[in-house]
Amino acid sequence: METFFYILRSIGGLIVVIWLANVALKYLNHFNHGEMKTIQVVERLSVHKSSSLAIVKIVNEYYLMSFSEQKTETLQKFTTEEAREIEQRLEQKEALDPTEAFKNISLTGVKEKFSHYFEQQKQDEFK
Repeated sequence: METFFYILRSIGGLIVVIWLANVALKYLNHFNHGEMKTIQVVERLSVHKSSSLAIVKIVNEYYLMSFSEQKTETLQKFTTEEAREIEQRLEQKEALDPTEAFKNISLTGVKEKFSHYFEQQKQDEFK
């Protein structure tokens, strides 16, 4: 039984550490890049070990670009309609972000549930 609680606490601790690392990285990313991003890589797809395709947002325009060791070139400029579709897809992707689920968890509620459970376990041991 003691091993079960040890494993449970370890998993809980690991989740908290991962969450804190994610929050710290978001803060550092915001601190390093500031609010205004004029050039932003929206999505990147690796085609080969040394080459990739990317959708890049420069100010308010979207471009399809090819990156390789030898050169970087712009393949296509997206129309305003295609840009709207890209932005809608990005909004949907952000809505499915698993880190958003952690923001809605009430840790005090979890603490109360576990403390109630552990109090019951202690009472059962004394019986």
